[in-house]
Amino acid sequence: MLPTEPSPERPPAIPAVIHENQQASRIEAPREELTRDRFAADPQLSEVRRATRITIGEGASFDRPFVLSNLAATEIASAGLLGDRTATIIGAMLIATLVGPIMGIGLALVDFDSRLLWRALLTLTAGTAMVLGVSVLCGLIAPPMSPSPEMLSRTSPRLPDLIVALASGAICAYAVTTPRLNAALIGVSIAVALVPPLATAGLFIVRAEWQ
Repeated sequence: MLPTEPSPERPPAIPAVIHENQQASRIEAPREELTRDRFAADPQLSEVRRATRITIGEGASFDRPFVLSNLAATEIASAGLLGDRTATIIGAMLIATLVGPIMGIGLALVDFDSRLLWRALLTLTAGTAMVLGVSVLCGLIAPPMSPSPEMLSRTSPRLPDLIVALASGAICAYAVTTPRLNAALIGVSIAVALVPPLATAGLFIVRAEWQ
């Protein structure tokens, strides 16, 4: 009986997961190097982006400034809507900060930041509920009166309103990253303010006018 030679040991197979990770790292490495080179060539660009992300992240937080500004904006907007005072409503638009979490949602979608996305969504939901609740309370306190033209004008949005919203959102995102356009944020805040329409909805809820 001939002796059998021991079979040579086979090299361990590389798991498919490790192979895919190596391929992904080879693909991502040039991108990271390109990003580092761009930031190294223009350090001011990286600083502006970092500051922009910090600013937007702070604006998407449900903190004391967010609550106080929107509470005051809702009370002012409700008074302006009930009294048909355009200047008062514009004042409420200037101090409302509901656009902060909306910008946070946009940044989170671009950066694939799930933590910022959930925080901004919760802030926007809580802020919307707060504005509706305060406006309902203002409607209960106010004496009975017919709907003002300012209230009625916010019950039938049209296509131009959508165009204004899209254009305002674009210039708002650009103005945040451009120091020279910071003054434009005042006009953008007036154009995209959500407190007056939400306050109008709360006032009509009190009146039980659903149409």
